[in-house]
Amino acid sequence: MSLVLVVDDQPQIVNMTREILEFEGYAVQTAGSVAEALSAVQAQPPDVILCDWKLLDGTAGDVIVAISDIPIIVMSGSKPEDVVLEKAAGFLMKPCATPVLLSTLEQVLTLE
Repeated sequence: MSLVLVVDDQPQIVNMTREILEFEGYAVQTAGSVAEALSAVQAQPPDVILCDWKLLDGTAGDVIVAISDIPIIVMSGSKPEDVVLEKAAGFLMKPCATPVLLSTLEQVLTLE
């Protein structure tokens, strides 16, 4: 079972994503900020991170810079900088259809 860390500062997005992923058989951790994400990774490294672009204390770019050994899929309502996307394992435009979310996760996990 793959462990996914969902990082978003909107509880409704976190809860919906958690429900979808758990239904599909994933284990899920959650975090609402860059600091919480970094702490969660230290406590129990996930197999992949789904990270919203804009967080209360920074961006997914900060997470990408701090964590280089875990694939990070950036989620955003608008396209972030290409430099960040080059370092990300994937990009999902929000709102994202469940089949797109799941296929992106599977692609990233298969490459690892």
